[in-house]
Amino acid sequence: MPSGAMLGAGNASHTVDFAWMLCGAVGAICGPYSVRMVRANVQRVRKSFTGQGRPPDPKKFIAAHCRMLGFEVTDHNAADAIALWHFQSGYIFGELALARAP
Repeated sequence: MPSGAMLGAGNASHTVDFAWMLCGAVGAICGPYSVRMVRANVQRVRKSFTGQGRPPDPKKFIAAHCRMLGFEVTDHNAADAIALWHFQSGYIFGELALARAP
């Protein structure tokens, strides 16, 4: 069944298809080099970074947490990128990952 039928949406189905294809391509590249690929949803990344998976205003909360850690973020996209970097660095370099604030 095509993803568009599952979503009941028009162009959103193309986005879902592209996301799945991108995951497959990354997995195909990582496999032969023994690079571990870790899948995570948004709540898992937020919880890893801040200790809360579902804060009241996630965009502002993540940005404030970044500023508290000394990162100068200009928007929520930069804050999300730092949170994702933190999450992945914990898997790759566990002992060097930033400790999350209490």
